[in-house]
Amino acid sequence: MDHIEQLAYDAATHGRLIAKVEENKALVNFRKTQGNAQNPENSQKFHHYWAQLRQDASTELTVYLRDRRKKNKTDTQGRQR
Repeated sequence: MDHIEQLAYDAATHGRLIAKVEENKALVNFRKTQGNAQNPENSQKFHHYWAQLRQDASTELTVYLRDRRKKNKTDTQGRQR
């Protein structure tokens, strides 16, 4: 079980790092495409959009894992683990 916990921790750490890199890349691109990128309203729009992307990704992962768990329970019904 320790091995699985270490894998989960590593995956979460790498995922967080990749998310931060992607956010920074998106922010740079956003600033390049916006004429007035320093405008607080534009910056707020970007951060709102990015928060929505994070929420969508989190929701998709939750649904995937929940469905996977249900499938595993269905596949192992009647069998002892």
